[in-house]
Amino acid sequence: MEERDLRILKHVGLYRISIRPALEHALFEGRSCGNVMHRLIREGFVQYRKGLAGNYSYYQLSAKGAACVGLPRSRSAEFGAQALHAHLAILWYCFMDGTRRFRMESPQVEHLLGPDAPPGDHCLEEAAAPRMFLIYVPGPDTEVRTVRDQVVAKVHRARQYDKVRAWMEARRYAIVVFSETQERTRSLKSLLGDHKDLDGRLADQAYVRVATIPGPRTLKEALRGAAPR
Repeated sequence: MEERDLRILKHVGLYRISIRPALEHALFEGRSCGNVMHRLIREGFVQYRKGLAGNYSYYQLSAKGAACVGLPRSRSAEFGAQALHAHLAILWYCFMDGTRRFRMESPQVEHLLGPDAPPGDHCLEEAAAPRMFLIYVPGPDTEVRTVRDQVVAKVHRARQYDKVRAWMEARRYAIVVFSETQERTRSLKSLLGDHKDLDGRLADQAYVRVATIPGPRTLKEALRGAAPR
């Protein structure tokens, strides 16, 4: 197998799914990936699944593709609605949101933070001072006050552990919350920015970012004006 084919399989496996704009930015220098992906589908390494609004589809590893790059067979199983939403949003945040980020596997997170690393999906943001994010992808219809309460609980739980708390205080560890609309983003920023509890202002306890990131039902609209950067 060609080296680029292996990189494609590893990319799709790490992010669980991929879409053409992200793949073309990540591995094809902006050129079309159509012929290569059609071949990998034909050879049985990649699946092409429907399930996104606007008749958009996404790529996922097959069992053969997962085995080829040493990933568990579960990476080839079809995702439920919330898992698909989360994986698509994380992919977008890492490749289509203007700042380069990398999704992290659990062993990488534990290597940096130890066994007390908070559970959940994480990514690493490339910057002058790299920052690790715990990613929270609430359902698109989850009430904003419920989202706020979940964020507060995640902050308090993470701060129980000395190493994680030290990283949070240094702004090296943070939480990012995804929202599908600008209106919802504004509401969440206001709620989180105003929140106080017995430990003080939430903003003083942790860096919490709210990002407007599309999900399966808003992808079509987002793609109209988006380009990987």
